[in-house]
Amino acid sequence: MKWNKSIGIGTLAILMLLTTLMLVPYTRARIIMGGLTTLEKARAHSKFEFDIPTGMAWFSNMNWFDASEGFNDVNHTDLSLTILYSYGDFNQGTSSIFDRNSPYYSSFYGAYVIEDASFPQTLDELALVPTYDYEHLILKDLGDPEYKGAFSYEIQGTQKDVKYLDSEGWEKVDINIQTHGLWHQKDRFLNHYIQFGIPKADSGGTNFSVVDLKGRLYFKRVKPTYTVVLYIIAANSKLLEETDESLLSKAFFN
Repeated sequence: MKWNKSIGIGTLAILMLLTTLMLVPYTRARIIMGGLTTLEKARAHSKFEFDIPTGMAWFSNMNWFDASEGFNDVNHTDLSLTILYSYGDFNQGTSSIFDRNSPYYSSFYGAYVIEDASFPQTLDELALVPTYDYEHLILKDLGDPEYKGAFSYEIQGTQKDVKYLDSEGWEKVDINIQTHGLWHQKDRFLNHYIQFGIPKADSGGTNFSVVDLKGRLYFKRVKPTYTVVLYIIAANSKLLEETDESLLSKAFFN
């Protein structure tokens, strides 16, 4: 009887601990997004392996997401698209992607793995991927009513046959991006708040106001049906360069 009572008390204590942890935005994001990423990795590992380190002031999880269905619906394609991504780390209960004074404002880095024998053929086709990602998976899901057409870019420079990740044949593209920033006033609960936290209130702020960002892509067809795209979107060039040197360039794909 005492043993059963001890089990009951122990179970209650564990449940209380888990409940407390889930109330902490950073911990909740790590647990839930970590679990979802584990499931996505299990699905993808039959096809490929990918490791991108995290660090600096980026969120400590490199999340995975299968975006194939949504991308195909919007762009009338028939391909497989896996997105790897991290974003600004948490500060006082919310991600710095919502902090307009942070170099991590509206910023992400990671990779796209595209499985298709013919896509992309051009840079414009390739740009459909980050455009879909930012407009549909970020802005739309954060409640921006004007997400369509919000992501525009201008190519600043391209380099062909770049050596990257210890291999030749990558193409590097630097871009200037103009889009909608991610800060907004919360008016209802959104699923994205589970991974990003909730934007801090600001009586003088304008929801999803236009912002200029810096972007960089490295891409290469690594197998007959696989194209890998590594990307950084950052609020300034300094963060972009530091992230490239310290994290993205240390990635591993097989």
